[in-house]
Amino acid sequence: MALASGDIEEAAAMLRESVELRENLVKANPANPELRRTLIVGYGHLSDALGGRTGENLGDTAGAARAMEAALVHAQWLRASNTADRRAIFDEISVRLRLGALRIDAGQSQTAITELERASKDLKTLQLHEPGNYRYWITQAFILRRTGEAFAFLHRHPEAIRSLDDALRLYSS
Repeated sequence: MALASGDIEEAAAMLRESVELRENLVKANPANPELRRTLIVGYGHLSDALGGRTGENLGDTAGAARAMEAALVHAQWLRASNTADRRAIFDEISVRLRLGALRIDAGQSQTAITELERASKDLKTLQLHEPGNYRYWITQAFILRRTGEAFAFLHRHPEAIRSLDDALRLYSS
């Protein structure tokens, strides 16, 4: 694939085409949750190539955020279509985490905190139902770390320290 070979422009073009194809599949089958899930994944890959991942990307943080905003619409649809579906809830949490991280990178720390705190709250609910799910704990630690970074950028140091301490406790346990 182009991304593996280092041609980010070509990879982004291919990922845009992939998202467009997946969007068309969802339009033709709007009630199919698996098609929506693959669309969310497609938007995630596009976001990475545009500017949502560390390392080589196109530096288009705004475009990466738009891709994750589009993914959020579908994640919210999945969650609303089956409120007991923990996988759908986690999909939305994951999208909010990525969107929050992009907001931090774009200098929108307060907006990031809103996204990240919502993700953290929802994840705490999942953790009550599955306390042994390691993926939930690692994700919560990452959310808390990014939330701490956002608070620090806003010079809200006591909140930053509390959030980062909470993240460290989770990483250490």
